[in-house]
Amino acid sequence: MSCAPAAGVARHRCSRTRSRPSNCPPTKRSCGPRTSRALLVLLEQLTPPQRVAYVLHDLFAVPFDQIAQVLDGTVPSAKKHASRARQRLHTPAPVEARRQAPDREIVEAFLAAARTGDTREMIRLLAPDSVRDADAALLPPGARTVVTGATDIATETVRFADRVRAICRLTVDGAPAHLIAPGGHPLAVLHIGTDRGQVTRITLRPVRPTDVFAAA
Repeated sequence: MSCAPAAGVARHRCSRTRSRPSNCPPTKRSCGPRTSRALLVLLEQLTPPQRVAYVLHDLFAVPFDQIAQVLDGTVPSAKKHASRARQRLHTPAPVEARRQAPDREIVEAFLAAARTGDTREMIRLLAPDSVRDADAALLPPGARTVVTGATDIATETVRFADRVRAICRLTVDGAPAHLIAPGGHPLAVLHIGTDRGQVTRITLRPVRPTDVFAAA
């Protein structure tokens, strides 16, 4: 998946504001599948002027005088839109939330195994008494909302590989988490707890209207 929706806006604006297409600068950030998915989710939280100013300036290095022309405004107002976008997208998680955050290396290793259906590796990373707790609305009819044990969790996870591949890492309401966002559309929030080098708990719930997302 690429950053087509976000980057497409920027390329279009860039071509309008520059005399030669060759002058359009490359993006400042890499745009891998999970990075682009997170970016799409975050951009949806911005107002249209904030989105344009942020994408053009921070991702494509378009000068603010040209952004002001695109927005039919002034340079100070364009700078303010970009600044407000950064504040909304890059608000750091509280110190206490960072201190209680799960082991990122273990979480990413588990998700990597889940994406490829590596049951043996998932079982190795899951604690023997680990628990998966999911909202019934996110499961097929009749599926168990609570699954216990490394083997059962790993076996079930394989069946949801398509959802795992739609995961991106963000903070949700100030706490580190993962978001299942097919096509950049938020579907569910995934919390993975760890202890002593193993995954101990997986919690899955639907996205709420009040959820606030920020870059992790």
